[in-house]
Amino acid sequence: ETKRFRKWTFHDGFCGIGGGTIGLGYAGGKCTGAFDNDTRARAVYKAHAGVEPGQDWGRMLQAPGADVYYGAAPCEDREGLENKDRLIWKQLEWMKHHQYKVVVLETVVHFKRMHNGEVFRQFIGEAQEAGYVMHCKLLFSPDYGSAAARRRIMLVGIRKDVHGVTGDFRFPT
Repeated sequence: ETKRFRKWTFHDGFCGIGGGTIGLGYAGGKCTGAFDNDTRARAVYKAHAGVEPGQDWGRMLQAPGADVYYGAAPCEDREGLENKDRLIWKQLEWMKHHQYKVVVLETVVHFKRMHNGEVFRQFIGEAQEAGYVMHCKLLFSPDYGSAAARRRIMLVGIRKDVHGVTGDFRFPT
């Protein structure tokens, strides 16, 4: 049984059919902004969540504030992830703008290895400059009950003032 805490809000970036929104909703969150550019995914999301997410991810800067950001950007080709127009960097822009208390980002394993880790280190450094304490772990989805056999880098950022109260994030084991 889930213990109920005070209500909190979140943004669901690249929301797909709403799996993140459903899970975060069960944990007591209320979605105040979601988007996906896939028409069919938005239709399924609307059936699950009762609202249709936006189509234009560029409008996240205009979304009302939220406590948490969850984003699982679609896989982009391996070349050029260091390009600041890539979606992982756009999420950093939203982090800076909204100053979420917590951010959870899912990205491809290759992101951590690009240019011998330099792109990853640059991203973490910029997130830290934006006021976040970052935590990272490689997760294998079947270890957590998923039928999808994929590995993903999970990044969890806690805003420094919140981190001062809560301490470090601990990934499940």
